[in-house]
Amino acid sequence: MTEIERLEHFKNQIFENKILQDAICEECDFYFEKENVLEEKINCLLKDRKCNYKIYPFGCDSRNGIFILVNDEYVAYIAGERNAQLCGIISKNVREFFNLLLTCKSLIHYFARQDLDNKNNFEESYEDWNFFSSGTSSQDKAIEDFIEENNFETDVGKLYEMLVSSVTMKPEFIIEDTIYNIKINDVFRSDHKYIAKLIKGNSNSMKINKKSDNNIIKLLPRFKYHPNLSKDDVVIFQEEICQCCGKEVEAYIENIYSRSDVDCICLECVANGDAAKKFNAEFIQDAEEVTDPKKKDELFHRTPGYISWQGEYWLACCDDYCEYLGRVGIEELDELGITDEVLKNYVCENKNRNLLEDIKECLEKEGSMTGYLFKCSHCGKYRLWIDQA
Repeated sequence: MTEIERLEHFKNQIFENKILQDAICEECDFYFEKENVLEEKINCLLKDRKCNYKIYPFGCDSRNGIFILVNDEYVAYIAGERNAQLCGIISKNVREFFNLLLTCKSLIHYFARQDLDNKNNFEESYEDWNFFSSGTSSQDKAIEDFIEENNFETDVGKLYEMLVSSVTMKPEFIIEDTIYNIKINDVFRSDHKYIAKLIKGNSNSMKINKKSDNNIIKLLPRFKYHPNLSKDDVVIFQEEICQCCGKEVEAYIENIYSRSDVDCICLECVANGDAAKKFNAEFIQDAEEVTDPKKKDELFHRTPGYISWQGEYWLACCDDYCEYLGRVGIEELDELGITDEVLKNYVCENKNRNLLEDIKECLEKEGSMTGYLFKCSHCGKYRLWIDQA
């Protein structure tokens, strides 16, 4: 049986039971979509992009993301709204996909919240997610019967191993921006660094190679607009060869906007502008306007960006770019005692007070709605930028 045939087998099973179908949609955030709709969605997502696998889309979630079968073998996920920033292999085959989907419920939840970086985090999140399940008893029973009927794995530890083994597979599922030649790998290894640079040897074991030695940090250059750089996950603490200077380095960034294929730039080559010149590159996607071209040059060509859902957007104040302090949620704003101040400014600037309640309820540092905190180095005003998955 091919994986497409297996997919049709599970699809038929699910469609035979309306309660199960509704339960999977509501509890697991997954639904099968019509072929013409899927084709339109995938064409929109991959406009000006290409990927390294033959793909077959088959389902969606409430985030407008698409689940796809790649090379009639693996199941992968691409986030919606043409961002494709969340993307990667999430199961080794169709059976494992439905096993994980039905037992873990909202599958993408674990990737978006950084719950795969260790087993304890995953188990705690798994228990919480299932505890707060909103399904009716008949829906829960339909899911349980489906799991039992197909003899799916239910042990939490083995589910964790199954997930990690899948997302750390080689070769990676890669989407490449054909305009800037930017490779957007699995979210678990690339854009958000949630499970960065994992595998040394056995891909089934969870080994995060993340070194942040204070001695290394002390040697890093300082950046006017990104003062907390060493605490930001845009920096990868790992031995690698800088593609600009050719030196072996212990800390680098890989987020760069260039037509060249670049994924390792040391901080020195960012700070002195050599990398921007060599690769005709910028490190920031977009920013508010300031009048001084020297300040623009420093931000775009000599300042590392930050990791965000939709790409960096740098705020300004007093005709200068603000200092980026880091990701925040309501909890972090409360700790600083600036929640009311920054939220009031944010909703006023966006001229939409209806946003306020949603922000207070949903804004989390590692959530699907994330805040990016800035501070003016002249007047001391805090400013907030928000984006979502």
